[in-house]
Amino acid sequence: MAPQPIIDSHVHLFPLSDANADNHTWMASVPTMLKSHDMEEYTKASVYKNVDYEIKGIIFVEVDRNVNQIAKRVDDWAWGPLKELRYLKRVIEGDNGSLICGIVPWAPVDRGVDGLKSYLRVAEKEAGEKVWERVKGFRFLLQGITRKEEFKRLTDSNDFIEVLREFGDREWSFDLGIDQRRVGTWQLEETADIIERAHRGVEKQKKVTFILSMCNCV
Repeated sequence: MAPQPIIDSHVHLFPLSDANADNHTWMASVPTMLKSHDMEEYTKASVYKNVDYEIKGIIFVEVDRNVNQIAKRVDDWAWGPLKELRYLKRVIEGDNGSLICGIVPWAPVDRGVDGLKSYLRVAEKEAGEKVWERVKGFRFLLQGITRKEEFKRLTDSNDFIEVLREFGDREWSFDLGIDQRRVGTWQLEETADIIERAHRGVEKQKKVTFILSMCNCV
């Protein structure tokens, strides 16, 4: 029987030079991640390990790069995600990017539609055409907001909902992460409310598609 073709739908990639807490704060507590996770490593770890499937493509998902919350210029506050897009550009325009059929970068859903549009203009320029045409949606990890009042201050705002509707208008998905094990089921309950409000009064074809990643890590 021929191997089952699959799309690996959640893949993180970064070079050895970026495998440090300066680029990803969370790496300080996960020392096992301080090594290269590039396409060469991915191929070694996945291809031909199981004769029952064959990977036909992968979806790159952003790796929670550091963001400067204080800076005002997009290039300064979004330096981490923009650096990630430049890395993807090198991979896709090189010899190892053919498997990457979709990209889900980070987006500033906490800065309103104007902040989002400012970021998108810079991000598209930094990414280049070959990368940008593979963008299928954006991700923002809500799981890191562990205080309910802070979570609701963002997600209850009209600015937040308008950003999600902007994604729907452009036919982009929104990938959010929650952590019901360490933070509580209230994040899941609030997410249901987010989806309802984002879709309220919106035509079916313009509703944003939500991708829900539920973290159950210890």
